[in-house]
Amino acid sequence: MKAGDTFADSMHDHLWIVISDPAVDSERVVIVNFTKYTTEKEEDCVVKPGEHQFVDKKTLIQFRDAKCCKLADLQTLLTAKLLTPHRAVTAVLLHRIRACASSKSDKLPTECKSSLEDQNLI
Repeated sequence: MKAGDTFADSMHDHLWIVISDPAVDSERVVIVNFTKYTTEKEEDCVVKPGEHQFVDKKTLIQFRDAKCCKLADLQTLLTAKLLTPHRAVTAVLLHRIRACASSKSDKLPTECKSSLEDQNLI
């Protein structure tokens, strides 16, 4: 698994994106998810239809929901088929998500923010 890779979790049907570099820090892999756009949610990072095959309507990445996890745990879940891999995001979209994470860094959980900062990604 590497930066830009995506996977869906079977419990919530959300698509998650790896935005850190697991090759640099496999103990703190930062993931964010696409979430349904509603007017009640803050527009942290808007993704439009066509920017990824999973996105068919205006969608958000809400950084307050970011998670840090171990690469080994993600790989175990993939092997157990509890996560389903999907097409990676483009380099352009990954760059934009990271730029949005940087501007919304006050909303990132502390561990996620630290991991991204330590990797000079935000």
